[in-house]
Amino acid sequence: MPASAERGACRAAGASKAECRNGDLWGAYTQNSRWQVYNSEESRPFRETNYETEVMLVLRNNYRLGGWQGHMAAISLNHQSNGREDPFSRSWNRIILSARLDRENWAFVVPPGGAFPTVATMTIPTSRSS
Repeated sequence: MPASAERGACRAAGASKAECRNGDLWGAYTQNSRWQVYNSEESRPFRETNYETEVMLVLRNNYRLGGWQGHMAAISLNHQSNGREDPFSRSWNRIILSARLDRENWAFVVPPGGAFPTVATMTIPTSRSS
């Protein structure tokens, strides 16, 4: 059955428009600052601030796997950075896959692991003596 027909059947069954959607696009932003109350000459009040943005496509699904009911699968693109310029810049990008399975009163989320390589860029300053 085409997706449009499935949505029509879903609406005909009395479900809301939001309940008949197959997926959602989520976004997130996190900022993490490390507080430093000592060494005021070099770095005060914050020693470091890190920024993280993420966009995630979450798809509902309906499959069975060993007695578990598939609930959702997601793919997300994640970027983390300290927001500084070279030579102190540090950033990386990740692709994360996850899935959720339900069974009675249990939910199991397959967490992202090291299955996908991390693309990272980091410049380490070197001291040069003359």
